[in-house]
Amino acid sequence: MKVSATCALLSPIVAYIGIGLAILQAPWFSWSRNALSDLGASPESAPYFNTALIIAGLLLIVFALYLISRPMALIRAAGVLLCASSIALACIGVFPETVHPHHFIASVAFFIITPFATAALAIAYRCNQKLSASLGLAAILAFLVWFPPWPAIAVPELFSSLCDTIPLAYIALRCLKASEETGALI
Repeated sequence: MKVSATCALLSPIVAYIGIGLAILQAPWFSWSRNALSDLGASPESAPYFNTALIIAGLLLIVFALYLISRPMALIRAAGVLLCASSIALACIGVFPETVHPHHFIASVAFFIITPFATAALAIAYRCNQKLSASLGLAAILAFLVWFPPWPAIAVPELFSSLCDTIPLAYIALRCLKASEETGALI
């Protein structure tokens, strides 16, 4: 549990640091004119952006596999969804936006499947009303952020991913705390 929870915590850190470094390498990037994926197709920013998303996706797969191994069916279902969205995240980095239609499919899959994984966790943790409500709200917000008209999609991409990664990090922290109490390492 300790290794998988640590991977879940490292995943968004790696992703957001990589995105930040890519933005620093791309003076042309604008939150009001670009998609984050534009960073993955530009020679100066692509190595940071694409590598970070691939590593973040692989790290998150480790946590998803831990969830899949759990005895509760809803947590396993959330793990399957999280595994699918983690693969999609890594594929966003593997297939930059210049690789049609693979990049588009990976991006859409990530932004659709991830809130469903969060929603499944909300249902699985229904015995903890505050956690369940927080996860449910995060899943709803991750979808709703796409509906206002945005000048570009970089902002809703960031907000949507934050809606899912913040509660997931909280669950990973809970798992780390539980592993310290039990001594579990997986």
